[in-house]
Amino acid sequence: MSFSGFEHIDPDWRKRAMSKLKQDERTYPKSVTAGDVPRVAFTPVSGRLVAHAERVQVLIVAMIGPSLNTYDRMHWTKRDSLHDYWHQMVAREAKEQGLYPVQTYPVRVEVECYFGKGERRLDWDNLSPTPKLIQDGLVKAGILRNDSPPWVACGSMQSFKTKQQSYTLFKIHEPAPGE
Repeated sequence: MSFSGFEHIDPDWRKRAMSKLKQDERTYPKSVTAGDVPRVAFTPVSGRLVAHAERVQVLIVAMIGPSLNTYDRMHWTKRDSLHDYWHQMVAREAKEQGLYPVQTYPVRVEVECYFGKGERRLDWDNLSPTPKLIQDGLVKAGILRNDSPPWVACGSMQSFKTKQQSYTLFKIHEPAPGE
């Protein structure tokens, strides 16, 4: 399925995105791949920090959704077919990248959009269709039970420039069991 204004997905995008993940020293250790990333988080409890294990699942999507302005101006039939396309693509990518259903809630989501060469970097608020399309796709795929406030506590969005092809990292921070 093809949409005007969307770039053709290069078959080698995943290799480049994975190499970017492995090289990104500021966020990940060198051995990280897509899927499950164990992390230790610190929570303030009665005046001291308590360490607890936090699971982070990372989904790499080979594109960035349309800007909020473009999304709002789409005809409803085109927007509907866009939703169907993203839901199917996200479900396929989640399965291929080994994501599993989240067990503990509420989760925290983090979205990083990397804009490739020649693409204009969008404001964070103009990126809002991207996390919405990905979250809805993860709900349809059974990775998230729901995307409403009791299930997804909060989220953050950031945009960066890259010399590679554009892509999106969608991180699901799952709290440690029993918290």
